[in-house]
Order: sequence, then C-alpha cells, then structure tokens
Amino acid sequence: MTSPEPVSVEFAVRRSEDADGAVLWLSGELDLASAPRLKEAIHDVELDGQRRLLLDLSQLAFMDSTGLAVVVAAREHADASGSRLVLRRPMPQVKRLLSLVGLIDQLAFEK
Repeated sequence: MTSPEPVSVEFAVRRSEDADGAVLWLSGELDLASAPRLKEAIHDVELDGQRRLLLDLSQLAFMDSTGLAVVVAAREHADASGSRLVLRRPMPQVKRLLSLVGLIDQLAFEK
C-alpha cells in the first residue's frame, strides 16, 4: 500500500483597492517557490504610489522564512517611503511564525 501524495496548496495573490490603498489577498503557501510572486505584487503596489498596503493573510495556510523576509522587506520599504504596511487576520501557523521570530509586536495589524 502506498501513502497518498501530500496535498499541495497553490499560492495565489489577488489585488484590490479600498479607500485607504491597496489590498493583497494571499492564499495557499508562501515559500521559496512562491515568494517572488508576492515580491512582484508588492513592487507593483509601490510603483503605483499607494500610501498603505494591506496584506490579508486570512487564507494563507503556510509561510516560511523566505515569505517572512518578503514581508519584512516590504515593511522596511514602507517605513522608508512614508507609507504603511498593515497585516490582516493571519492564520494560526502564520501568526505563530511571526510570534516566534519576534515580529508580532513590530508589525501593524488591522483592528
């Protein structure tokens, strides 16, 4: 008897706008393979000159250190350019990672 193949959760990023700026809706798994797609989406928002970028993490099932590095770089760029990076509703695994690396209190979360 063979064991089933692990289920792959495809990463997706979708953009929308709200009254305060851009929203990137992340879903699936943010890892080494998918991090460049998020980096590109964030870069596109920065090129548009948005004053606030909201990352909705409510459907992001997994994030590794590569994805974390993209989020940290986005926050640093936002701070340097006078804009804001805000996170929304991280799933438990993602919230745990942010907590473990000491970023949970350093990042802005939507209330």
